[in-house]
Amino acid sequence: MNITYLPNISDITQENTVIKSFEEQLIIREKDEILQGITLVGPHRDDINISINKMNAHSYASRGQSRTAILSMKLAQAKVLMDFYKKEPIILLDDVLSELDIHRSKKILDIATKYTQCIITTSDENLLNNPNILSNQKFKIQENNIFSTLK
Repeated sequence: MNITYLPNISDITQENTVIKSFEEQLIIREKDEILQGITLVGPHRDDINISINKMNAHSYASRGQSRTAILSMKLAQAKVLMDFYKKEPIILLDDVLSELDIHRSKKILDIATKYTQCIITTSDENLLNNPNILSNQKFKIQENNIFSTLK
């Protein structure tokens, strides 16, 4: 997997720093931004390109591959945050395993369940029998009731 950062500002050179390019673009696009009522320039407009085997994941990857790529990036982000702040982040995986095959699910769970506070939601009761999450506390929510299941 390869990740390429695609900044919204394209005229960045050694002489023209990111800050200077950003300021120039703000001035150039100011009228358009006022007319449209939105900010057209800035890091929120940046993007990333993910490629798998040198093919653009957006058009090439299956939903499972795309989901795995995103989850991998989120788990990598959690590790960076943990290394920087020296505190474990809370991991929330909201029905993320539904489109993953067993192999991909196992890899994601192997990493995610190492965190002390890892919350995984699912509508698939079979996931509760997954050996990778046996040591964790499990809850079942049914008809507005919360049931604690065995560890």
